[in-house]
Amino acid sequence: MDTFLEQIVPIKLKGKKISLLVLIWILAVAFAAAFAFLSTIFTSLLMIIIIIIFGIFYAAFKLSQRLFVEYEYIITNDELDVDKITAKASRIRLITVDLKEVLDFGEYNKAFTETFDKTYNCGVEDCQRFYIKYKHKTQGKVLIILTPNEQMLEALNKQIPRLVNKVINKKYQ
Repeated sequence: MDTFLEQIVPIKLKGKKISLLVLIWILAVAFAAAFAFLSTIFTSLLMIIIIIIFGIFYAAFKLSQRLFVEYEYIITNDELDVDKITAKASRIRLITVDLKEVLDFGEYNKAFTETFDKTYNCGVEDCQRFYIKYKHKTQGKVLIILTPNEQMLEALNKQIPRLVNKVINKKYQ
């Protein structure tokens, strides 16, 4: 039987990202006001200055949209795909994991002592996070941090039961 499951994990704006969003818009308004003031001095360049002001607000909009990120986990049979979605418009495949080749799976805590060639933090900070250790063909030793829901954990359990069961059993003891 084929397995297909997908989960979208939105990342909420907090602290630094909210500050950056506010800073982007404050700077956009400040630059637009400066150019509006210049339009009173150089009236012959009014049309160009109006276009510049629209460009400033468009650039601020595009920059602020890059702060809205969500991740999508997709399990298709024995593969896990992790995608990064920016502003619900741009999708980038971060990694494809062959679940048969997973080295380890468990609950994530920040006290990892081993080093990895690449780390993907694709989980929500406030939720229970899990990790997957994987030896990728081109990226080397990879650590993937996820926030799977119960359905995703069940699907992972079907594919790598020896690793997921030890975590689930430890959780309910």
